Amino acid sequence: MARKSFQSLLVSLATVGSLLGLGSAQAAVYTAVWDPLYGSAFPGMNWQGQASFFVPDACLRPDSGDVSINVETGCNDSGSFATVTAASVDLFGPDICETCTSSLASSFNTLIFNPSTLVISKLRFVNGVLVGLETSTSNEVVDSDVATPGADVLFSLQFVLDFNGAGGENFSEQFENFDGPLLRYNQLGDAFGTNSPQFPPTFIVTRTDVPEPGSLALGALGLAALGWGRRRYAARQAA
Repeated sequence: MARKSFQSLLVSLATVGSLLGLGSAQAAVYTAVWDPLYGSAFPGMNWQGQASFFVPDACLRPDSGDVSINVETGCNDSGSFATVTAASVDLFGPDICETCTSSLASSFNTLIFNPSTLVISKLRFVNGVLVGLETSTSNEVVDSDVATPGADVLFSLQFVLDFNGAGGENFSEQFENFDGPLLRYNQLGDAFGTNSPQFPPTFIVTRTDVPEPGSLALGALGLAALGWGRRRYAARQAA
């Protein structure tokens, strides 16, 4: 009788696992990097960025196209949301970058942005590979070293798709169908702008598959139940 109960438990777990996709549900963690010159607003300065994104199974697609994310209902009305989990930018100058031309110091602050302020509204895939995303503009982070000593500059980060708009120093240049990161600056009301369209970032994205949280929880439940069943069966055999 104990053996039958144990076997029934395993069958039930297998059925639940099948219904919920145990072992097959995959989410993805993406890491993106870029490293261009900034442009005429801060001559010779490079901005080396890195960011990571969590994309649940419902937000992935195996072909080419965009996945729109509704702020209330998620990807394809699934209730699942892709999120930015980290984002930062290192600012540096000619002592590190051989192509830099200014006399700026070799290293400035690392700008660490609040990932929750970068809300993803769209993902773009090509043959199942994530190549870009669209987000809101992040919080502003201050840097006191890239401009005149003592002059604070506020930086904010955004990821865009098909962006057509003004950019560069004091918005004097024009982006055309640009996909990638934008680093906006605000020099305390004296100057505004973004990185220059003349130096478009090469946006490199890599992917790592991870089990969905729900699958992990179900797997843990199954292992716990399996251990309970074996202990119960062993106890009955000993009796």
